[in-house]
Amino acid sequence: MTGDIWNGLEKLSTAHLYDVMMQKGVRDRLLLPDLRPVLPFRKMIGTAVTMRWIEAEQTELTELERACQYALGVERPVCVLECHGPRHAPVGSWIGGTLRIHGFVGAVVDGTVRDSNDLYEMGFQTYGRLLFPQNQGCFRWEWRNEPVTVGGGDNPAR
Repeated sequence: MTGDIWNGLEKLSTAHLYDVMMQKGVRDRLLLPDLRPVLPFRKMIGTAVTMRWIEAEQTELTELERACQYALGVERPVCVLECHGPRHAPVGSWIGGTLRIHGFVGAVVDGTVRDSNDLYEMGFQTYGRLLFPQNQGCFRWEWRNEPVTVGGGDNPAR
């Protein structure tokens, strides 16, 4: 897409964009209201780069690094992260900063978010279920680049 198209999408009302998507038959591409933004009243428009975050015996970042390299060739990448660990926050200042350096415009996390003040100050929009200060613990990233489920139910992000 051209810069003009991205800018035009940013100017649209979210509700109006949803109505147009429904008219065009594009369904189930809406985050449920339990995912909240760190930066209120700021839109995030981009191309999904999907990943999964899984608790593990030791931290493994190889797939995160691969996804970051892949994202360098994507227009306005957004990290869409399937995560089913309610008490661990996979995105905070460190991961948010890493993603931002690699061109990501934001993240959507099916889990909790930490370091919200740092994310806010760096202007890195992140959607998550809750704010939770606990660190990540040990985890492994899986770069998917295929639909993942975020925001509850059967709504795969694409």
